[in-house]
Amino acid sequence: MRYISILILFLGSVVVSTAQLEIVPLNENTVLKKESQRFLKVKKGGGIIDTLDLPFLDDFSYAGADPYPDCDLWIDKSVYINNTVAIDPPSLGVATFDGLDRYGAPYANSGFGSADTLTVMPLDLSGRTSSSNVRLSFYYEPRGYGDKPGSSDSLSIQFKTANDQWVTVWSYADTTASVIVPSFNFVSIPIADSDYLYKGFQFRFRNMGTLTGSRDLWHIDYVRVTEGPNPTMTLNDVAFTVPPVTIFKTYSALPWKHFEGFEADELATQNQLQINNHFNTSQFVGPAKFSLFDGTGNPAFATNILNFAANPINGNMAIGLNVIDSVLATAEYTTLKNSFTPYYGSDSIVFDLEVFMSPSNQQNTVASVIRNDTASRSFIFDDYFAYDDGTAETAVAAGRIGDQFALRFHTNVDDTLKAIRLNLPRLSGTVTNQRVNLKVWVDDLDDTPDYKREFVKAVYIDSIQSWTTYSLDTNALFIPAGTTFYVGWQQATTPQSIAKSFLIGYDRNSPNGFDNLYQDVGAGWQKLDTVTVKPPVGSIMIRPIFGKGDYFSSGVKDKTTALTNIKVYPNPVRDRLNIKIDQGFYADYQYQIYNSVGMLMQSDELSEQLNLGDLTNGWYILRIINQETGQAFTQKLLVL
Repeated sequence: MRYISILILFLGSVVVSTAQLEIVPLNENTVLKKESQRFLKVKKGGGIIDTLDLPFLDDFSYAGADPYPDCDLWIDKSVYINNTVAIDPPSLGVATFDGLDRYGAPYANSGFGSADTLTVMPLDLSGRTSSSNVRLSFYYEPRGYGDKPGSSDSLSIQFKTANDQWVTVWSYADTTASVIVPSFNFVSIPIADSDYLYKGFQFRFRNMGTLTGSRDLWHIDYVRVTEGPNPTMTLNDVAFTVPPVTIFKTYSALPWKHFEGFEADELATQNQLQINNHFNTSQFVGPAKFSLFDGTGNPAFATNILNFAANPINGNMAIGLNVIDSVLATAEYTTLKNSFTPYYGSDSIVFDLEVFMSPSNQQNTVASVIRNDTASRSFIFDDYFAYDDGTAETAVAAGRIGDQFALRFHTNVDDTLKAIRLNLPRLSGTVTNQRVNLKVWVDDLDDTPDYKREFVKAVYIDSIQSWTTYSLDTNALFIPAGTTFYVGWQQATTPQSIAKSFLIGYDRNSPNGFDNLYQDVGAGWQKLDTVTVKPPVGSIMIRPIFGKGDYFSSGVKDKTTALTNIKVYPNPVRDRLNIKIDQGFYADYQYQIYNSVGMLMQSDELSEQLNLGDLTNGWYILRIINQETGQAFTQKLLVL
């Protein structure tokens, strides 16, 4: 029987195997690409204004608010601060090391070498001696949900001497088998040599690996510098380790009109929390509040979620990781359902779910310790269904021509399918010669889809988050209430290599999509979770778009919004570039600037004047995109 395999290999001229669905590392980080220009406008570390005192602690629990390290604690900005790529971290947020720079782009088109660096701001270790027992401690994990480091890849730590020499004091290469699930390991390193005990001491983490994308991943957490007793894996902190899971039974997002009046069908009766007690004794953390806020910040619902845990725990956390399934009582669940009634008649709305706990004994003067007591996520009611959380950890690709895959959805009311949105991460540049057939089946998966669009190519200009829209145009598909339908794709051309395949984003943190994924690889349609050999659990990032409005395919011109009269001046430009548009508002557009080798250098919402002062001299490509129609304007720029 032909089967599905996980691909763990370098990209390049690799020949595609006979496997049907390949798991592929990403070649970019869209979160960093989106945030990189905002980062350039805020405070940077670097200039030594003063030194930091001990103790030093960062657990990166600000992940989600900012994908860069805290500039008050760290100098470099190349690592990725996130809540999504590591598996079971000690607390919310980790720092991820890979082959991508601070802009989310590969360091190089090929090769191996030193990639990300994370350097601490100068520390004041003056007056200490070897008997002071100053130590650096941290947790680390290889791979996580990303690409596994090989035996030649490594994570290392270097200390800086008083005469500015960097000395490697610790290094690790992952030689474990690829089937082993990684876990976080604890490391404690003495800082005892007199060459390190001075005012201005620094240490840095560095990874050696592949420089061509999100490859050879390492994650670190709970970085501490302390003095006195040896640091251990126990510390006075109780922390959430992951954001809350979806409040829905099935989806991560759905159109409001498919939710209004169907709350009992769509709302989950339970939620899951993960709380790590780092003390060496059990701790009381109640109340642990579960709160739902609408888009204006008004509370819609709140309860003490620990009261409804399977075997209620009343706030007492055992030592270590506590995975808590909290099942709402009937009265509480009814209150939750009714909390949505005031919003009936909405077209779209966003709710924020926040969970908060109140540990009794932890160090409430330490920012990280306080910060990881709260975890949150947003839930969107708009014009689409989704199983994913919006962030891809890897990508998937069909291994052979003819293989096809479909994702199952269900309507609650009569509606019209207007478009299909795919998350298309770039891999080794844009892919222009690969084609797929987009298909929609209503009621049953069979040989005759109800909609088919053949030989579709990948288009990468719709948004900075890699979402590309394919409109059904005049073939908009009416789907009655109570109908199951499937949206999928079939590989229409033979991939010469994984690097040149048609890739779709794969979210490893959202398992519900996996339960609704089907494949036909020559033996008829099969539910993917029932096959003998299967890829890791996750959700393919396909979103069906419904509604009354018109949707335009990415890259297809709309006659009423043609981008023909945009003015860009001066050109050549030294630092300030003026943009003049003739239709709409600047907020309707997004701009991207690529260097001569196709690397994204800047991207943000368009404004009347762009600051190019951080670009080196040379030729660049400016692309301006209408975020509604996907239409693009391109201009070559010379920066002096």
